[in-house]
Amino acid sequence: MSFTDITRNCFQSGISATKWLQLCKTFIAQNPTLASDEDIARQISNSVLVLYQSYPADPSLNSYMKHAIDDGTLPLSIYVSTFLEAFDSSDNSWATLDFLCELAVTLHEESGHLPMGSLVSVNEDPLNILLNVGHCLSLIQRSHHTNLPPRHHKITQNSGKLLVHLLSCATDLSLLTNTEAVKQSYAANAILREPQVDMRVRVALDSYSINLRMIIDDMPKGEREAQMLQSMQLEKGDIGGPNSENDIVSLGLLLQHLVTQRGHDFGAGHTMHAVALLVSTWRCSSWPAQVFYTQLFVSAFSCLSSELGSPAIWKVFIVGRLPVLLAAFQTAVSSDQSVTVDWRGAFQHGIRAAMRRPDLIIAGDSFLTRGTNKANVPTEAPPYSYTHELLQQLVKADLIDQGLAIELDPSLANQNGSQGFGAYFDGATLDNSGVDATTLEFKFGQDMESADGTWFDRVVRDVSVHALFAILVLKRFSAAAKTLDVEALSHLCKLMYTHPFALDLLALHVKLSDLVFYSLLFLEEYDCETVGDPQTAVGHLGNVVLFVQYTLGRFQLELDTYVKEGRALPVDFLRQTHEVWPVESLTPAEAASFQAWFKALFDSNSEGIEDSILRSTQPKILLRISATLFSQAIKAVSAQKIDTETLLNGVSYFTGPLLNWTLVGVIKALVRDVQATRNPTPATLEILQTLLLSPSCPTPVRALCRTSVLRYLADKNKGIPGCPNFKVSAVQAAVRGGPAPGTVTKPASVAPVAPASGLGLPIGPPASGLWYNYPSDKLRAAMQISQTHKLVDLDVDRCLHITNPTRFLHALWNIMSIATLGRVDPTGGLEVCRRVATYVLTTPLRNVHIPEAAVAGEGGQPVPRQNPSAPPLLPIFMHLLLPSLFTPIDRSMSSPHPGVPDQTPLIELITSIIFSALTAALHLEWALATGLKQAAANSGAAGVKAPEGSVLGESSSSVARRLAADLRARKDSRLCGLILQRLASSPGFVANFPYFGSGIES
Repeated sequence: MSFTDITRNCFQSGISATKWLQLCKTFIAQNPTLASDEDIARQISNSVLVLYQSYPADPSLNSYMKHAIDDGTLPLSIYVSTFLEAFDSSDNSWATLDFLCELAVTLHEESGHLPMGSLVSVNEDPLNILLNVGHCLSLIQRSHHTNLPPRHHKITQNSGKLLVHLLSCATDLSLLTNTEAVKQSYAANAILREPQVDMRVRVALDSYSINLRMIIDDMPKGEREAQMLQSMQLEKGDIGGPNSENDIVSLGLLLQHLVTQRGHDFGAGHTMHAVALLVSTWRCSSWPAQVFYTQLFVSAFSCLSSELGSPAIWKVFIVGRLPVLLAAFQTAVSSDQSVTVDWRGAFQHGIRAAMRRPDLIIAGDSFLTRGTNKANVPTEAPPYSYTHELLQQLVKADLIDQGLAIELDPSLANQNGSQGFGAYFDGATLDNSGVDATTLEFKFGQDMESADGTWFDRVVRDVSVHALFAILVLKRFSAAAKTLDVEALSHLCKLMYTHPFALDLLALHVKLSDLVFYSLLFLEEYDCETVGDPQTAVGHLGNVVLFVQYTLGRFQLELDTYVKEGRALPVDFLRQTHEVWPVESLTPAEAASFQAWFKALFDSNSEGIEDSILRSTQPKILLRISATLFSQAIKAVSAQKIDTETLLNGVSYFTGPLLNWTLVGVIKALVRDVQATRNPTPATLEILQTLLLSPSCPTPVRALCRTSVLRYLADKNKGIPGCPNFKVSAVQAAVRGGPAPGTVTKPASVAPVAPASGLGLPIGPPASGLWYNYPSDKLRAAMQISQTHKLVDLDVDRCLHITNPTRFLHALWNIMSIATLGRVDPTGGLEVCRRVATYVLTTPLRNVHIPEAAVAGEGGQPVPRQNPSAPPLLPIFMHLLLPSLFTPIDRSMSSPHPGVPDQTPLIELITSIIFSALTAALHLEWALATGLKQAAANSGAAGVKAPEGSVLGESSSSVARRLAADLRARKDSRLCGLILQRLASSPGFVANFPYFGSGIES
């Protein structure tokens, strides 16, 4: 229990301010070991302030705050401090800020006291007073740069009054750090340039600005220039721009990538690649380790509180997966002997700072609670915040000690921190030593063999066992595939595709490509020739086929070959099941199987499917000929070679477990047939309806066929002419029953279809309402949202399913140029553009496969890497898009006129993107190479070479060499000369890419 819990529960229950404050006092009396009176007051104030995030200027919250101040429990000085800090760290509405600021000024003026002792405590640290002045300057500056509604114009007046009072208490300005002094000077000068500033504020601020200037002038010249450049967000020594210590754009995009692409090689499930992305992001950021950790956790909390995607998946990632990735990250960066960092101390600082953001934590808990009622995930309202479990997992990963965890969450003192297990054991008696991996593995083994699947609901609720469960599933896939244990593998596969959360859980912890590989290996090796009961064996085998098809479709896994352990297994036979082949084009083996199956299914004299035909037919062949069997049978009915009853009798075999695993291709072929025919035959539609409405139609079949079926039925709500018995609404309801392929990144409630993807990738509705405008709408929204210190939601892979890379990059540049030139402070737009562009250009697209050290083939030769499914963006941007910009910008620079804006911001934008993108690409290559060497050392695969090429299309060195040559070749271009000059001015950049050094010809 905490003040935050008390305030939230009282507010949501409609309890009055008087009773709320009495409950707070009771809590204080019952917990004499609480912190000092000042800390208690801060906690009470923050417990109300965080609720304003969800309930702007709510009258009940207003009464809580005012009553606490009037009562004296919350001194006005502490209220002012917490209110100003809350403004700087979150995005409150103007209605809230209007009330909070007016409350402070009104209560002070009514008291008749001096500011010192009223708005500011007499014992206040002078530095804290100066920092509050900085917060107030930010508030005033923002109020002047925002088109406020008339009812909120008082915020400018009251914030000015508050600033004057605070400035009267600010004494020793020498306590300010150089960075803070320059920042406040920049803000003060910006406010003084506003013509409508009140005269009293102007006089006080002018004096304060002069004192700040004296401090800045006392700095060494080089340091002063660096600080001024940083305040303007254009730093000559670091062309990539500064890295704000409040930046959640870069890390927010990275974390979203890890979660939304969790089934791919650069998603959360691939530890080495995920850690490489974290390492490269940290090295590019130039942040101290404690700042990096702080921003990482703040970004993670923001991802959950911003309601991006499924709340259950975000919780599982933050609580159950992120600690494992951070432990691996810490191991990776600690091995770099050139950097000396107290990583454990930095981590403790970071988690402490992030836990001081109750606004984000409460918003995340609220999203989880609301998501509980909408999702199919078996969960329940937790008694604690998700951070309670997070701290337990951080202790388990040895990232923090138990003492720090209890300090941050005192309720952990009542639990045995070594256990951390809950729902999965359902009240089982556990000794004080906790549960070891062996015990867990034994219990998992027992449960996996049981027919009752309710045990998995308990697994989902207990994040502490997720990682071990995923590893054990991977082990069992490997063992069953290699021993050809069809029953064990079938049982696992069915669990994976029937439970709505199973694959998501696995994708966050292990590589789905490994599960696909072992399933393909099983399908390659297994046959029914020697089994005693081939009908049961074929049914089990069908679950493996359905699992692979569903996994490939759900997570958009588009590689053509899966490589591991020296084997390369193609998957094309599963992608072609909808093809109807001419009988004469079949191979002899396929033709023989086709004739045997056609006779068994559609011959009125047939005795049914005998064991012999099951033993003699390879699963791949049966999948290949199934759609052709249906096509030929329908033609036979039309030619009156067989009757309708015989046709439907044959179809009935496909409604049971013996053959229903072949239906994905069959149904897609039937839909394509009725789409291509103006008047489809009633027999085709009846078969389609029979298969989709069959109670035994597997969930993956309906999910994988959903897009094509719904597209065909989109305009047929009144029925299909010539087929009155076709139940359109019933079929639509049937195929909408489960998660569709490609919906891993968005809530299930949004599913309009963009026909750019072969699997019908659902996307969220764009602002324009047209699916083909989705990429530009998302880019525009990303630029706008990031300016407000909120998370950017940008799925590059999804955009590239709708438009080609060149058009996407042109849209990106157009929106970035508008954002850079169209702001009052264009450098702020430039900084956001730099971060977004760096993410777009240097984050590997999905389906880029890199063999690991252990993947080496026989004789130690590395297996060739697979080609990515989408062209990489970095080379396209550097070699195609940029050259197309040089001429128009040069023209604008050479003949400026009033209608053309200054091109300097665009020059800075181009230079900073080149700097940041190439630097990020270099660090990613370095991190991947280091991880590959470590994997080779751990596996004993000495001498294994890194794969040729780059996950970004070209190596950073190759891109830099060609770009430098292109820039130098344009000798008459003023723009190219300035870019080269600016890049050459950075010694660090030239050290990494000497092609840009002065006098060096590439």
